[in-house]
Amino acid sequence: MRNSIQSVGQAYFSHKQLNGKSCGDIQNMLFTERGVNWNDYAPSVKRGVCARKVDDAWTLDDSIPIFHNDPDYINNLVYHKEANITEMETRLNKC
Repeated sequence: MRNSIQSVGQAYFSHKQLNGKSCGDIQNMLFTERGVNWNDYAPSVKRGVCARKVDDAWTLDDSIPIFHNDPDYINNLVYHKEANITEMETRLNKC
């Protein structure tokens, strides 16, 4: 989320104005000086988008969770070598 806050800040302020500022400082500047509330942005703008393959078709998930609050979201998408080996062994044994 840090990158998102900084990107919004860069759209409204110069590099010099943002230099040395924390994300909290940038959010405060956005709200007090420009009337922009970063919290009002859509989750896809704040956190990004995840491309997922579902039923052999790619879809975009634009409401991804905060990963440290929901680690299973990523863990379920990550390629697990051990699981794949077991699946391949099962297929080979059927031959």
